[in-house]
Order: sequence, then structure tokens, then C-alpha cells
Amino acid sequence: MKPAARFVNTLVAVAVLTACDGARTQLPSAPSSSPPSISPPPLASGQITLRSIAPGSGATLTVRECPTSFTNSFKDLCSDPAHLTVDVQFERDVSSAVVTATFESGTKRCGWLYSGPSAFAAGSRVSFELRGAIEFSDESLQLHCSLPAETARMVIQLWEASRPATPLLTQEFAHTYTFAEP
Repeated sequence: MKPAARFVNTLVAVAVLTACDGARTQLPSAPSSSPPSISPPPLASGQITLRSIAPGSGATLTVRECPTSFTNSFKDLCSDPAHLTVDVQFERDVSSAVVTATFESGTKRCGWLYSGPSAFAAGSRVSFELRGAIEFSDESLQLHCSLPAETARMVIQLWEASRPATPLLTQEFAHTYTFAEP
């Protein structure tokens, strides 16, 4: 499997498992005289700005077999190349930041694109380049959406590579692509 795809898949799996962890049933315990004081961690603030995207919204991208496949169970699928430039400003230092862009249809993630890792200091604005083929398959599933698929939104997230359980920052954008076979 591609190292970047493995990272994205790990991010998604850990996020799902972390979300499900809160649903475990606990046995009742004896009441205490004073409830513990638990305060959630403060929310980090920041901003994600989409500076450019090519092809633009409304474009149709062709999906075909990727030039190299990293699984034995099926062929990886990729779209025509895309190029996003994203500016991220975040209030904390991030030593190994990765930005992902997912293209979604309803509740389904159809494909994704990701940046290489980068470090930046708290409060600074850093540009990330996400370029290449949008990927449509991972280690366990060939397609997340049936083709042709029309996506209506793009979700861009900032992640800390060493802590992949939860994204640090998320921003949604209205953006349509149609993905179709040749």
C-alpha cells in the first residue's frame, strides 16, 4: 500500500474507533460525594483558506486504473490530476502537519488528495500544495462511490501526523466534481 494512503487510512480508522469508544457501556459505580471536575480541553482555533483549485468546480474528471497498484485484491483507481493550494493558519505549533482534501457525495467519501508533511509555528500562515491524482480506493475497498459520481462538497482537514486520531482543523467548501469512467 502507498505510504500516504496508509497514513490517510490510519487517520480515518483511528477517528472512527475513537468516536465509537465513547459508546462503551460502563457498569454503574457507587455515587461519590462530589462529582469530579472535568473540563474539555480548549478548542484550538485556526483557519483554512482555499487559494486555488484546478480543475475548477463543475469539472468532470476521468477515473481509471492508477499507474501502480499497491494491493493484490483489486486495482487502485485514480482520477485525472488535480491541484489545490491551501493556506492554513493555526494557533499551535505543528511539527508534522498534513492536509487532506476529501471529495464527498452525501455521506460518502468518494476520493481524497493529500499534501506532504510540513512544520509550522503557532500563528503563522503556511501554504500546502495538494497535487496529483485523486485516489478512489484504499487497502480494503475499491470504490467508495459508484461511478459516475457527483460530489457536492470538499472537506479540507489539518492533521498532526504523530497524532492521527482527530483532525486539528476542518473546513468544508461547496465544490462539485463529476467523476466518470472513460
